[in-house]
Amino acid sequence: RDPLKYAEIFRIASVHPAVTPWMRFACRAESINGRRRAKGANMPALADELDRLVQAAGSELTNSSHKYLLLGGILWNVALVRRGLRRYTDAATAQRQSSAWYGLAGDVPKQLTGIFAAQVEDVTASFVSRSHAAIVLSIRALNAARDHVANTLPEYPAWMKDNACIHIAW
Repeated sequence: RDPLKYAEIFRIASVHPAVTPWMRFACRAESINGRRRAKGANMPALADELDRLVQAAGSELTNSSHKYLLLGGILWNVALVRRGLRRYTDAATAQRQSSAWYGLAGDVPKQLTGIFAAQVEDVTASFVSRSHAAIVLSIRALNAARDHVANTLPEYPAWMKDNACIHIAW
């Protein structure tokens, strides 16, 4: 329940000599995630740190489903940080990248959830632009993305159950 203690635990684990390269990156990602959740977090610094982590993990880890899942998760957090910084178009891009990595890993529910989440960011960006046509188009696309997720998967993902209606209603 304490995000900074959570972050510290993962920071310590990330430098343990017995940790594999993949686990080192996963621990670093969770340390950043903990700091992201802390009150008064330095979001611009975290955004930069997450961007560097994506680049390093992408180039240093060998291609595998573990790498793809890790990059999908890191980019999900990149999107959350960018949203917090009100960089909605950048958040949408990060969600689409997250979705692509989850797709490579074969995690179709997270892949499709990422497509929906990217569209949520596009809706927000359209409201910021104050373009009535863009707002209408993006909301229609959001509803279509929700329907696509609902009709493609045998079970509606938990994140969608908890969040899709909230985003659409907003």
